[in-house]
Amino acid sequence: MYKITTVGALLALSAFSTVSVGATLTVGPSLIDYDYLTITAAIAGSASGDEIVIQPGLYPENLVISGKDLILRNAGGGTVTVFGQGLNKCLVTSGASTDVEVFDIIFSNGSSASAGGGVSIEGSSRTNLTNCIIQNSTSPSGGGLYMSGGGTITNTIIRNNTSSGNGGGVYLAGTLTKSFIGCTIQDNTGIEGGGLAHVMAGDPADFVGCQFVDNIATNRGGAVAVLGTGSLGLMVVEECIFDSNHANAGGAVWVSDNDVFRALNSVFRENSAVSDGGVTRNEQSFEGTNCTFYNNTVENAAAADSFNSLRSDANTRLLNCIVVNASANSNDGPGNYTNTYTLLPEGPVGAADANGNFNANPMFVDPMGLDSDPSNDFKLMSNSPAIDAGNSRGNLGGTNGINVLDTMFDLLGNVRNLDDLNTPNTGVSTWELCIDLGAYEFQPVAGSTCTADLNNDGTLNFFDVSTFLSAFSAGCP
Repeated sequence: MYKITTVGALLALSAFSTVSVGATLTVGPSLIDYDYLTITAAIAGSASGDEIVIQPGLYPENLVISGKDLILRNAGGGTVTVFGQGLNKCLVTSGASTDVEVFDIIFSNGSSASAGGGVSIEGSSRTNLTNCIIQNSTSPSGGGLYMSGGGTITNTIIRNNTSSGNGGGVYLAGTLTKSFIGCTIQDNTGIEGGGLAHVMAGDPADFVGCQFVDNIATNRGGAVAVLGTGSLGLMVVEECIFDSNHANAGGAVWVSDNDVFRALNSVFRENSAVSDGGVTRNEQSFEGTNCTFYNNTVENAAAADSFNSLRSDANTRLLNCIVVNASANSNDGPGNYTNTYTLLPEGPVGAADANGNFNANPMFVDPMGLDSDPSNDFKLMSNSPAIDAGNSRGNLGGTNGINVLDTMFDLLGNVRNLDDLNTPNTGVSTWELCIDLGAYEFQPVAGSTCTADLNNDGTLNFFDVSTFLSAFSAGCP
């Protein structure tokens, strides 16, 4: 989804080549073949700029790095596990002159009486984690990962961590930039924000292509709690999936007073709450652009399944979205609920209203996941009423919000605003192109020569029957 131009790559290489390269230190089971027996000893013996290459194995250690720029890397051929033994944090980085790179290491069974049971990136230090796992750790804040410092967390799994306070998996604080790319935050438990607690002013954290799955908050925000500690906290997620998270309120997300949560090209499916807000309990601002909300639920029979706008000054706003839930209304509470060009249960059946909203079967390819291919689950079938039904010029949140004109790709990285010549444009077009509703853009394919291939995928299978039944249920002649 992100590409580096040739010129940009050459400039980056040139810049890198000017940096002095330190020594390579090795850690392994024998001092005959390796420099050190423990990672702790290698860190103590290193100088800033060194790389520590670690042989596969279990290392019962509690690592601390301060005042050095280091690289920690798995040598390959197996797993490297830093085992905290329940005695302290697995890894702590701190200090203004500390920049750490970590590759392919598991951090397990850490424990701390302070924030960050597994990995703790503190103060003004910066640490990048790539292809790592943080698991089975506990602390009062951020059972798995605590970040007041900065860094980029890439393709990393944060799972089975517990907080006695907020942020079962992750706790984000401070003002330094933090990025999460392609991460999975799963099976974590906390009080506020089972998966993640965003406790920052402004928007110093980015989330792209992440999954929040099966996290539990005993109070609010099964996956995420946005609580900006008295000042505006802004959390923006793009191409993310929120699946089967649970809380007493706000099954997927809790947005506290003064805070903002924005989602683009994201899926919220089968999240659940006890009292209200299967998707979100919103006390200030929840904004969804080109998102899909499916089968989110609330145990309280008097509550709407998906959204709760708790305060009178709360704003829940959806643009180009698809909402499918069992209750007749998607939102309850005294706040404002504004929808434009959105398919939802309370929309009119048939022609859209003045704001482009309507109610119909969205005709998903495989919403129940029967074909074991999760990338298909909420794609649109041909002839779906959600195709070319969005507003290609829309913008939620004013000048600082998400502008649809800037939305180039869908959740899978396919081109957005792609016109289907076989579908009339019912939305607002740009240059005769009209964006689809939901997280996925329908990708037209060459038609099959077989008339029974109703979804035009070139094969005859169960999904042709499903296409027929969906079209029949939707009243297609």
